[in-house]
Amino acid sequence: SSFRMAKQAADRDVGIKELLQAEKEASEVVAEARRNKAFRLKQAKEEADRDIHVYRAKRDAEFVKYQQEHMGNTGDFKKQLLKDTEAKIEQIKLDSERHKMDVTGLLLGTATSVKLE
Repeated sequence: SSFRMAKQAADRDVGIKELLQAEKEASEVVAEARRNKAFRLKQAKEEADRDIHVYRAKRDAEFVKYQQEHMGNTGDFKKQLLKDTEAKIEQIKLDSERHKMDVTGLLLGTATSVKLE
């Protein structure tokens, strides 16, 4: 009957509206996750930059102290210390990159596990 068909059409319209609303909410969740990801990546980079600065200052101070104590062959000591410092800085950068992927994975996992109510 026409009443039944009208009810079915209305039910489809409601279902479509609910799907559209769910899609909109999912898009908002994904957008928020992207904003959070960008913020956390920026934080991680700033933190890594601070760590590198602190580490470099510490190593520079150690070098000056060591150089003052061993004024002999300073060229070789300086080269080795600079080499060691650069190696440590590279390790910090690698650790930063590794954590960046962990944060990205966490954010993507959160963004892709949207629960519709």
